[in-house]
Amino acid sequence: MTRQAERSRLVDANRRPSGFGRFRRTVLVVLLCGFLLWLDGTSGPGRAEADTEPGQDKSPAKTAPSVSAPLNSHMGPFVLQSHAFFQLLRLGMNPWMTPSLEPGQLELHASVTWVNLWGWKPARYLVDGEVARVSWTLSSGLTRWLEVRLEVPFTLRTGGILDKPIEGFHDAFGYVQAGRDAFPRNRFRVVFYQPGGGEVRLDEGDTGLAAGDLTLSARWALYEGTKWLPAVGLSQTLKIPTGQNEGGGVDGAIALYLSKKIWKGYGYFGLQYTRYGQSEILGISMRPDQWSFLSCLEIPVSDRISLLVQDLIQTAAARDFYAFSEPTHELAAGLKFQFHPEALLEFGLIENLFNYDNSPDIGVHFGLSWRFG
Repeated sequence: MTRQAERSRLVDANRRPSGFGRFRRTVLVVLLCGFLLWLDGTSGPGRAEADTEPGQDKSPAKTAPSVSAPLNSHMGPFVLQSHAFFQLLRLGMNPWMTPSLEPGQLELHASVTWVNLWGWKPARYLVDGEVARVSWTLSSGLTRWLEVRLEVPFTLRTGGILDKPIEGFHDAFGYVQAGRDAFPRNRFRVVFYQPGGGEVRLDEGDTGLAAGDLTLSARWALYEGTKWLPAVGLSQTLKIPTGQNEGGGVDGAIALYLSKKIWKGYGYFGLQYTRYGQSEILGISMRPDQWSFLSCLEIPVSDRISLLVQDLIQTAAARDFYAFSEPTHELAAGLKFQFHPEALLEFGLIENLFNYDNSPDIGVHFGLSWRFG
């Protein structure tokens, strides 16, 4: 069957494969297996205490400070914002729920997130390409309850390299391609057909590396929590239009964070309200505000490794523009590894949920943070 015939066949069949549920089950099985292994390790006999001479101090030896915090938080969620197409151009929730810094302490965090974007509805829109977001963040502890943060992001647009592996995966497991194989591979192309007429296009001439907008944030640790009550934090963020993307505008957000130790794991919850300064992006009318909700479960499998699964839900970005006027659901699952008392490495896989055309098809996230001072 030719690609032209395949494209015609897919006009009415352009939907997410029903077999996608297998991926979610696989993620849950992997997390469950890790959880059972952790229980097996923690239920074994403890190490016997070393013998000491009479009068010798039996207090535990001093160790290097750890990035982990006691009681109601551990390593925290992935420092990962939404990578939906329009959301990459605006201010979104970037979970700031890592353990608090000491006064005078600094933390440098670097991350790279690579996503494949795909969405196609004939005569409505086509989003086909890949985007890498590189972020450098410096945080400083001013007092025991106040921190400030500066983020400098960059965005790389490209045709990418993932189309062939994704199509091969779909073929191997019997999933439909949802129109992918009706278009050239590894090409960057964005086309929006406006409801009132006209169209907007981005193509290979719009690829490359571009600076993003700077963000300034402050976080207050309001309450440390107890055995029964969660820790409470509050943050405020301001986005300054210093970058080269189409988002522009001054955006502001306020977020409430809760974290709680739940049996052997940790639960994190975030709610953010964002107000935007730009009413249109690429000629598409945007909503003036947005709500974001984060839920995350962290399961430590050892003193230095934690498994994480988190879901970021955000209300619609566009005012009245097909799938982009629906909420986004982005699932991330992976781990954090504390390879040094003051350093963490994080790795996660990203998938969209429920509304498939308005958020990343698949992605990978790497992050590295280091505390000093």
